[in-house]
Amino acid sequence: EQLTSVARAVIEKGLLRQAKSLRFYYLGPMFRAERPQAGMIAEELAALGAQFNAFTSQEFTCYYVKVAKRHFEKALEIVSDLYLNPLFNPEEIDKERGVVIEEINMYEDMPQHKVQRLMMELLYGDQPAGWDVAGRKEVIQKITQADFLNYRKEHYVAKATAVAVAGGFDEAEAIERIKGHFRGISGAEKSGKLRTIESQRSPSLLVHKKDSDQTHLVLATRTFDMFDERRFALQVLSDVLGGGMSSRLFNKVRNELGAAYYVHSSPDLSTDHGVLDIVAGVDHKRRSSRSAPASRASRCRKKSSRSRKTIFRALFFLTLRPRTSWPATTGARRSWKRRSSRPTSSSPRSRRSRRRRWGRWRERSSRTRS
Repeated sequence: EQLTSVARAVIEKGLLRQAKSLRFYYLGPMFRAERPQAGMIAEELAALGAQFNAFTSQEFTCYYVKVAKRHFEKALEIVSDLYLNPLFNPEEIDKERGVVIEEINMYEDMPQHKVQRLMMELLYGDQPAGWDVAGRKEVIQKITQADFLNYRKEHYVAKATAVAVAGGFDEAEAIERIKGHFRGISGAEKSGKLRTIESQRSPSLLVHKKDSDQTHLVLATRTFDMFDERRFALQVLSDVLGGGMSSRLFNKVRNELGAAYYVHSSPDLSTDHGVLDIVAGVDHKRRSSRSAPASRASRCRKKSSRSRKTIFRALFFLTLRPRTSWPATTGARRSWKRRSSRPTSSSPRSRRSRRRRWGRWRERSSRTRS
C-alpha cells in the first residue's frame, strides 16, 4: 500500500519571448490574500512534512507537493490556491528580480548546464525551442505586474492545464476533490503554440569561450517528437551508446582512454521536435581527439556477437527501468492500463519474473559467445 500522495498541476508554455522569463519568475510573487507573506506557504507545507517545489521546462510549468496520504486534501488545496489565487504584489515582484537574476548567474557558472543551452540555441535559433527557459536579464528587469496578469489570463486556463495525482488515494474521491478545488479555473481559449521550425542544410558549430578547468562538448542530432513510434528504438540506441557504465562511450572514453569523468547520451523528445545528444567533459589539451570515439561508436556496424550482446543488455535493463511518463497517445494509454494490473517490483511474483528474464538473457548471451 502506498503511504504517500503526490499532487501536481502542469501548465502548458506560452509563446512570447518574455513568456520564458514569466514562467520561471512566476512562483516567487504568487502569494494570495490568506497567505500574503513570503514563507507562509513553505511553512505550512513543512508542517505537514511535505516535499514540494516548482519547476519550468521548455514546454510547461509544474507545481507539486508530496505528502503522507492523510494530508492529501490539504496539499491539493494549497496547489489549487497557488494556481487560482495569486496576489502578485508589486513589492514582491521587485524583490524577486534579484533572486531570478542570481539564479541565471549561477547557471552561467555551471558549464555542464551552459553547454546544453548553447546547443539548443544552435539547433533552433530565435524561436521558443531555442530560447533559454530562464529568459534574459534585460527582460526580467522590465517585467511588471500587468505582464503577469496578462500571461496568467492567456495561459492558466483549463485547456492548457493538467492535474495529476499519484500514490495512495481513492480515485473517485480524488476526482471529486480536484473538481471542487479547481472549480474556479478559467474556461477561456488557450493561446496558440508556434510549431518548431526545423531548418538545417549543413553541419553547425558553436564555440563559447570561458575560463574553466574542462572543455564541455555536446554532439547532437535532430530526431523526432515524443509520439513517434521510433522513440523506442532511439532509447535502445542511446542506452547502448552512453546509457550507463557498460555503454560503449563510457568504456572507450573513460575506461580505456581515461579522458573524461562524465560521458553519456540521452534523447530529449518534445511535443513537436526532438534531439539525441552525446555529452562529455574533457581536458582542454585532449578535446581535439575526443570526437573520434563518439563518431566511431555512433556508426552502424556489421552485426557481431558483441553488438548483439550489448543490445540484449540494453533491452533487459530498459524493461526493468521504471517509466516516469507516457506519451498522450491512445496506444500508450492502453499499454499503461495493461501494465497497471501487473505486480509491483516488490512483489514475489515480480521478483520471480525478473529472475526468469535475467536467466533468458544470460542464456542468449552464452549462445551468442559460443
